[in-house]
Amino acid sequence: MLSLAGLHVLVTGGSRGIGAVVCRRFAAAGAVVLVHYRDRHDVAESFLNELRAVNDASHLRFAADLADPTQVDAMFEHVAREWGRLDCLVNNAGVWEADELSRFDVDVYRRTPWTSTSSAPSSPSPAPCRCCACPKGHPSSTSPPPPASAARPTTAPTRPPRAH
Repeated sequence: MLSLAGLHVLVTGGSRGIGAVVCRRFAAAGAVVLVHYRDRHDVAESFLNELRAVNDASHLRFAADLADPTQVDAMFEHVAREWGRLDCLVNNAGVWEADELSRFDVDVYRRTPWTSTSSAPSSPSPAPCRCCACPKGHPSSTSPPPPASAARPTTAPTRPPRAH
């Protein structure tokens, strides 16, 4: 297994389901994990104890509603205070409120991705990133951003016509 010893990882929605599996894998590889959850304190604390049994790193938990930018900022400030850096961000949290396709609410569906993708801090990262030491930081990436000269095409590539 790949060693991730010493890396600091934040997994949103990390106390249950797929997020918990991701947290377990990171902990098994030696990473230090911050388990984000919204409101199930008992589940998060129990899960944190499970991670501590996997490795004795200083795993953390943090409750936040990711739809509230103030709470997201508070979570990243907590990471900065406790760890001083963040090496990996896994945006796993999401909400699924529909229980029957016949009662499916398009507005709920449209809100759902924002829960998992808006969890980037609105303030700059607390320390230069590890990937390229730039002052902006790239908390969700372990590789540097592409150079400015690597411009992406503005149109989609075209496929040659198929022969019949």
